[in-house]
Amino acid sequence: MSAGSRWWWLKRWGGAPMWGWLLITLGTVIAVAVLVVVSTSSPTTETSRRPMVLFYGDSLAAGSFSNSEGEAFPGRVSTALNAESTVVSQKGVRTYSFLSEHPRPPVKPDIAVVELGTNDVSVTPLNQFSENYLRLIRSLETESEHLVCVSVWINPSKAQSFNAAIEKLCGMVGGFFVDVTDLYKDSRNRGPAGDIVDGEVIDNFHPNSRGHRQIAQRIISVIYDNGIS
Repeated sequence: MSAGSRWWWLKRWGGAPMWGWLLITLGTVIAVAVLVVVSTSSPTTETSRRPMVLFYGDSLAAGSFSNSEGEAFPGRVSTALNAESTVVSQKGVRTYSFLSEHPRPPVKPDIAVVELGTNDVSVTPLNQFSENYLRLIRSLETESEHLVCVSVWINPSKAQSFNAAIEKLCGMVGGFFVDVTDLYKDSRNRGPAGDIVDGEVIDNFHPNSRGHRQIAQRIISVIYDNGIS
């Protein structure tokens, strides 16, 4: 700044720098205010929504003879996926009865897991079971993004035709089949008969907590392997 300019500055502000400092301070305040507004108006990242998993099933999905609800396979799957879950289950139910009582899903799930058919084996004719099962999973097809169908839980010698039907029908609607029948063969996954769990006497048929853990791992593997989590 030249001597003339400095003289003009002092003369313009009465020879005192007070007014100059006042303008500088005012400018600083305005700049800070602008930064605050920009900061508070910046978009924030929304918390990711937890997926919803719907379980349809019989006494296995109900967690019969597992040590706790969280140890049953629906609870284990939900925990592994960090998901919300709804379990619709009925002990001893056959597919036709289940479909009659639950024609539409109670929620709109991201993943639907169907574990039905065990109580139909040796009771319901295969063609009738197939018709009922297809109607059931089609009722889920339009409501859920992904479908997982679990095999029956029974001696493999009795399960073959029903498992083949479940796998075929599930594939027809774009679902994924999970075979857990071989887990039934391992006696460590059932019983021991006569033990008491939650006031009930355990039989040698339903999966115990170890069996539920193995079933859950199979379902989780299929979900992850197919990129549907």
